[in-house]
Amino acid sequence: NLRTVLLGSNIELYDNRAKFTNCAGGGTCGTCAVLIPDDEHWQKRAPFEAARLKKYSDKARLACNTVIEGDCTVTVQPPRILQ
Repeated sequence: NLRTVLLGSNIELYDNRAKFTNCAGGGTCGTCAVLIPDDEHWQKRAPFEAARLKKYSDKARLACNTVIEGDCTVTVQPPRILQ
């Protein structure tokens, strides 16, 4: 999955606090949010993922639940949408 690849590449997926409070890839915390702007050929995100990421763009995904389906550009720690 994308989380494993990012962490294995020494990319800072989590902010300082989330390094200690993340769910280790269980899909329950939402701290591994990433932005994948060009995802139209990827599987749609699941309803539970959309609910977990409601503070982010509709292009945001949970890295721990995203199966890599090809080359992509990823933004880690994307900005939240102001509500």
